[in-house]
Amino acid sequence: MKLSYDATWQDIMRLLRAHAEMIFILAGVFILLPLLAQALYFAPPVITRFDMPAIQGYLTYLQQNFPAVFAVRLLNLLGTGAILALLIAPDRPTVGEAIKRAARFLPNLLLIDILVQLIWSLGLVALILPGFYLIGRTTLSQSAMMAEQIGNPIRAVARSFGLTDQAGWRVFGFVALIGVVTWIGTSAAVTVIGVVGKLALPSAATTQIHAVLGAVSTSLMSLVAILVPAGLYRQLVGRSNGM
Repeated sequence: MKLSYDATWQDIMRLLRAHAEMIFILAGVFILLPLLAQALYFAPPVITRFDMPAIQGYLTYLQQNFPAVFAVRLLNLLGTGAILALLIAPDRPTVGEAIKRAARFLPNLLLIDILVQLIWSLGLVALILPGFYLIGRTTLSQSAMMAEQIGNPIRAVARSFGLTDQAGWRVFGFVALIGVVTWIGTSAAVTVIGVVGKLALPSAATTQIHAVLGAVSTSLMSLVAILVPAGLYRQLVGRSNGM
């Protein structure tokens, strides 16, 4: 059975409607608030060009702020794991149980995050297209880990490869389509709100406005990056089970 974009999207919307309140609470606590703190108190440098000075500047920022940046990432991963467990774990945990499970799996979520990012980076360096294909094959790794409680990150990545067998490009296409549409929508909204805020508020508040808008935009993108793999996982598990 071929992966259906329409069925996947409809399933994502069903998940969102069924768990909207808890999803937004978890995303607000574990994703938005840490990102807001980062934006307001130790904002990363704005990179306008991908060159060596920009890379060196970002590495210096990481070196100077590593404990705080690492804490933000851990909280984001905790929220990601809790939302995934809440949405797709077959035993249907409560919110409290989902958070406890995510906390238990937090070291594994961190390891799988590093592993998948490394795989993507190596693929993108190898003439771009292999990286796109590997994104499609590995994007279900965290979903598989939290739904099936797979403690070994390598096994979770292997499970993602198994689920996306003969569907890697279609998975990447869906992820890219939703990602681009979300990015365009959030960028347009941030631009409009930023311009209105700049005109209506004192200039001293402009920097904080941009920081808050950036955190909100990144949080929305992060939430989409959780919901899309969750929906894809449900569809592809059904396919692998002959449903």
